[in-house]
Amino acid sequence: MPKKEVHGVSLLYTTAGKGNHSILCMPGFLGTAEDTFGEIFKTFDQQRFRLVAWDPPGYGKSRPPNREIKMGYLKRDAELAAELMKNLGYERYSILGVSQGGETGLILAIYTMVDYYPEKKLNELLKVYDRDYLKKLTTDLLSYGMASGHDNLRDVIGPIKCPLLITHGQKDSVCQVYQARELLRRFPLATLHIFPEGNHDLHNTHPDEFMGAVFGFFNSTFDG
Repeated sequence: MPKKEVHGVSLLYTTAGKGNHSILCMPGFLGTAEDTFGEIFKTFDQQRFRLVAWDPPGYGKSRPPNREIKMGYLKRDAELAAELMKNLGYERYSILGVSQGGETGLILAIYTMVDYYPEKKLNELLKVYDRDYLKKLTTDLLSYGMASGHDNLRDVIGPIKCPLLITHGQKDSVCQVYQARELLRRFPLATLHIFPEGNHDLHNTHPDEFMGAVFGFFNSTFDG
């Protein structure tokens, strides 16, 4: 698998598919591109989609350096992922995040939101701030919300207006179902798919249903 150096970190990534709809696949805690998305890469519609998966910094073969789990590390992951995709030539893409990769995906959605402000609003802001500073303020606000508790985080994630699919196992031993329902309530364009017999690693334990839910969502929500 190829590597790309981003801000001094050598990131392993892999791609598959020839479609016009690009999807960045983000593993969770200790996950890698191969062990998390290997089976999905074998069975998805390669004519419609193009998948990009990475080993997050400090995981798998994106080492050295080793992983440092400290305040702001998911924000840094999001920034590195955004820069990786930019370096690979992807301007617009969806995100498929598993477990903690889903958290990073939300941060990435906030981070890139500056690029998709309504043109009039963006032009007004750029008269006062440069683009990089806007991105920094937005992601710093998200990090503050995550550090300060869910009440603040609720206000931070509110501006995200893109369609969102939430998948959750009824028997999840890591996160409770009420958390998924609360996330659904806070996102105006979200859809919730609950797996009655599912635990946490739905992509491993219920691959067919997971694939059906995820790519059914992408097919019904986004064009080509």
